[in-house]
Amino acid sequence: MPAATINPKPPPLPLFRLLNEFVVFLLGALLVVLSLAHGLHPPNKPVVWLLLGALLTYWGARTGMRVSPQSTRWYDRLRAASLICAGLLVASLAEAPFHLATLLLAIAGAILALRGLAGAIGSIRLRQS
Repeated sequence: MPAATINPKPPPLPLFRLLNEFVVFLLGALLVVLSLAHGLHPPNKPVVWLLLGALLTYWGARTGMRVSPQSTRWYDRLRAASLICAGLLVASLAEAPFHLATLLLAIAGAILALRGLAGAIGSIRLRQS
């Protein structure tokens, strides 16, 4: 059989990336549900929120500065932007009034849930093209 007629097998589906995005989606959705159902009350220690927000923001900045191939650059930028936004929201909980804390947590969870959906859909579309 001539080599020109053999179709190469497509690369395997990036299951780890899909699993990662699914976990991020579930964590974001859980954060939204718990905060809107008033089952999640943020602790009163502002240092915890500042450290967690700084960690998420740093993680997002590191992700955004990493060199990546052109084919996955949108995915890395999406990850970076969502982590930075969630980190800034979490850090703002240190100074936010208590009645706004659940709303800020719900917004941070929604950002993470949307990132999980967009990342999963995008990685499937990337594989198909």
